[in-house]
Amino acid sequence: MARIAHLGWACGGALLTLAALHGHSAPPEPKTLVAEQFRLVDAKGNTRAVLSCAPDGSPSLLFEDAQGHERAQVGMKGGSSVVNLDDGDGKTRVQLLVEEDGSLGLALHDSQGHARVTLSLAPDGSPTLALRDKTGVPRASLEIFKGKPYFNLSDDQSRAAAAMLIGVTNEPTILLRDKDGKPLWGAP
Repeated sequence: MARIAHLGWACGGALLTLAALHGHSAPPEPKTLVAEQFRLVDAKGNTRAVLSCAPDGSPSLLFEDAQGHERAQVGMKGGSSVVNLDDGDGKTRVQLLVEEDGSLGLALHDSQGHARVTLSLAPDGSPTLALRDKTGVPRASLEIFKGKPYFNLSDDQSRAAAAMLIGVTNEPTILLRDKDGKPLWGAP
């Protein structure tokens, strides 16, 4: 009889322990908020940032100034990533791009929105620095092509006018061309 009483107490204690443990199970899963768009507003209710996805699924994060003008964007389009920094007039002034193929680009734009300075890196690691005129035409460029430095000056039609390079034999070369692209002078 005493054994049955002990067994009853043991079973009761085990049930109470299980009930207590059930009340203290593992912490709940973190809650997830799902939406197609999130808006961050200031104390006055003005939109200051928007996180959203385009219809094609490309995500973007936009930042707006106090007047509601877009000033910065971070996003993806296809396999490319892009960061744009805009002025108060809504024109992109700085753009950073990482292409799907691994190439990189940095562009500095003037107040009219034209790229004036571009710096790029090809997938093979070849760098190019280009200085552009007010219409965006490259007028001077410096690059490393197949491991060799190359400097080029172009006319307003982007035709090569003067070039300096180090060739495959490591010998420097200078070439001047006329407006039709025909060689005028070269050394050696």
